[in-house]
Amino acid sequence: MGGLKPKDLRCEYRKDPLGIEVPGPRLSWVGEATDPDDRGQRQTAYRILVASSRENLDKDIGDLWDTGEVKSGETIHIPYGGGP
Repeated sequence: MGGLKPKDLRCEYRKDPLGIEVPGPRLSWVGEATDPDDRGQRQTAYRILVASSRENLDKDIGDLWDTGEVKSGETIHIPYGGGP
């Protein structure tokens, strides 16, 4: 059995925005099955990492924000709760 991976990542409804004018932007994504033969998959939890560098992110270091595991199926309008 596979899992889900996030795709179509959005911040305030925009894909890859260069800047956001609100202090607490909302994040959204769509879950895609890692195995195309798996049907009926749904998200039961998420973890959001925000890092000041790609290097930190690759090491699973969310130095700006780490939600930890959040038990939720929500994938839209998740408010950003980290540093600027």
